[in-house]
Amino acid sequence: MSIIQKIESGYLQLLRILLLLLATGAVVAAVILGAQYVAGHDAKPAVVKDEITLSLANYQSALDAPADSPGQHPQAKAKAGAKDALLIEFIKTIDHFLKTGNPNAFVNESGATEGFIKFESAPELGRPFIKQLIVIINAATKDRKIADRIKQASSEELGSLVEYSVREYKEKTAAINAEKARAIDDAQAVRTQANWSLYAAGAGFIAFAGLILLVVLLKIERNLRGGINSVTEHTRDPLNTGIPPA
Repeated sequence: MSIIQKIESGYLQLLRILLLLLATGAVVAAVILGAQYVAGHDAKPAVVKDEITLSLANYQSALDAPADSPGQHPQAKAKAGAKDALLIEFIKTIDHFLKTGNPNAFVNESGATEGFIKFESAPELGRPFIKQLIVIINAATKDRKIADRIKQASSEELGSLVEYSVREYKEKTAAINAEKARAIDDAQAVRTQANWSLYAAGAGFIAFAGLILLVVLLKIERNLRGGINSVTEHTRDPLNTGIPPA
């Protein structure tokens, strides 16, 4: 075998090793990308807790905050049913609040019922808000500072507390809705990335198959060259004496 043939054979062997390394990398990448697709192709939005709990923690500072503009939803004309347990509890809660300031005070049931209907019919409030409002009103009567203000002006304090509760409830609802929207967007991004991983994995497997085919072709090429060189050497020395013919 001549020096040039040896060099050529060496390069072919080096190229074969390089192709094997590339093929290994391609199949490993394809497997990893395939696993990413399996893990993310059916991603669901993260669960967002949508339970809202009103708190008096920021009520004092909220007294100086600008009031919300009047709601755009028309007040319902229908009267709530007299047997509505939540309405009964709502009226009793307001009555207890007013009596905290003045034991002789009494609740205007008609006005309380209209307020109940207004809250209940508001899409962004509803009955869940009324339940939280009852809790916050009861909690306010047990707060010493608020109780002192109730004794001075119970109606004004009640209005301020209700206004604060509506504003806080809407803010928390908006925050929850925004978090849900982000969760949906994040899940969609994961699914999109998973689809791209699938495409890349397919490309990786195709590259792997092509590289392996090249390795096989190089192997065939080396074997053919080895056979030709063997035949050539045998022709030059048919008796295998090691002495080239004259």
